[in-house]
Amino acid sequence: LNIDSNNNLHAMWMDKINNTQWDILYATCPATSNCTDTSNWSILNVTNRDSGDDDTVFVIDSNNVIHVTYDNNEGEVEYVNCSSSCTNRSKWSSPFNVSNSRPIKPVHSTIAIDSANNIYVFWHLEETAISGPDAGHIQYRKYTAQTSQWSNVQNITSDAINRYVTARQSTIYGNHESLDYIWTNGTSSSFYI
Repeated sequence: LNIDSNNNLHAMWMDKINNTQWDILYATCPATSNCTDTSNWSILNVTNRDSGDDDTVFVIDSNNVIHVTYDNNEGEVEYVNCSSSCTNRSKWSSPFNVSNSRPIKPVHSTIAIDSANNIYVFWHLEETAISGPDAGHIQYRKYTAQTSQWSNVQNITSDAINRYVTARQSTIYGNHESLDYIWTNGTSSSFYI
């Protein structure tokens, strides 16, 4: 659940619409409505492809643009966004493969945004899937708003026994802005943060 600068509520979640595979759903409720009444929420199936999309995370930037990442069933972290009228499917961007990590399956993606509306996407490369030199690592990619460009994918860990990354919105400390992210590290019997 997120609130934009106009106090409108926004929610995203996974659901099995046709009782087969997961899809990503979006809902919004205007600030002027009673949002405890479900009839005031407008809902849209964003992915609408019944392909097993999951682990959705979203943020809203200072321009009220909604930025979303999710893990698709094809071994990719995808990114989509919407700047207005987001209950209309045509207003959502086409999915962009942020992770570019096949054949290793990225999982547990998360997204954060800083005060300049730069986007940071983090994910874990599942080591139980097809192996490769980056399996088990935590990776990230940055979108720079000023240049409208994505950076190259980068490892942020030095070993391959990591899981479950999470990031949070950037925080301003005096004149310094900080983006915090954490992950667990360890084997299946013990994990460390």
